[in-house]
Amino acid sequence: MAADAIHDRRIKSRMTMEMRYEPAIHAFDRRGEILDVVHSAFRSKMEHWRVQNVEVVMADDFETTTRIAQISHLRSSISYEDPNTRQEFIDDSLRFIDCMCRVFPEGLGTIKRLGFRSLSVLSWQECRSVDCCYELVRSKFLSPELPLSLSFTDCGVILQNESTRVYVGPFQKDEDWARQTFSRPSVNVPEFGIGLDVDCYALALSYGSSGDLRKAARALQDLALAVETEVCGGLLG
Repeated sequence: MAADAIHDRRIKSRMTMEMRYEPAIHAFDRRGEILDVVHSAFRSKMEHWRVQNVEVVMADDFETTTRIAQISHLRSSISYEDPNTRQEFIDDSLRFIDCMCRVFPEGLGTIKRLGFRSLSVLSWQECRSVDCCYELVRSKFLSPELPLSLSFTDCGVILQNESTRVYVGPFQKDEDWARQTFSRPSVNVPEFGIGLDVDCYALALSYGSSGDLRKAARALQDLALAVETEVCGGLLG
């Protein structure tokens, strides 16, 4: 199992695993079973629950939510803000898959999208200001001279292929990105740093067992960590 090579820099994070599938009509009849199986498995971390139409939602706190699981007839997800370790979330996301397969033993058909997303704020002691972080991202990911007459003081770079989307840019405390991403945007964040958003996904995924889904999820989680490590190494290089 790959180690988190940027653990010492990752001081704020939100990690999410999501499954999207064709409408599972039988989900309407299994809300009680969802609570019995899934909530029982996660009660120590997500004590509270509520049912909204066909969606079952479990959370640690509905006011300031740092741990949440949502299950409906179209999608299911689990998300932690500031997990104790990255491994904690990975282990719980795989346990979530096992629970879902127990609730829906006939399967959910082809998974339209299985995704793992890691949003992080990285401390960057090599820089003494957010302006330095901006210059770092600009110099590593953009051409030395922007072909524009206007000057800029901020930037964000998006990289994408058929299975991964990456955003990297300078981070400043209390900016919109933090407020939109985190339930507690002012907790565990530096005055400035690097913002990193890695979303890895598989489309049209067929599976025969919970083991197949676990294997696919682990592959995405390993890919995300490899991308994070590579981006971090690129900024340092």
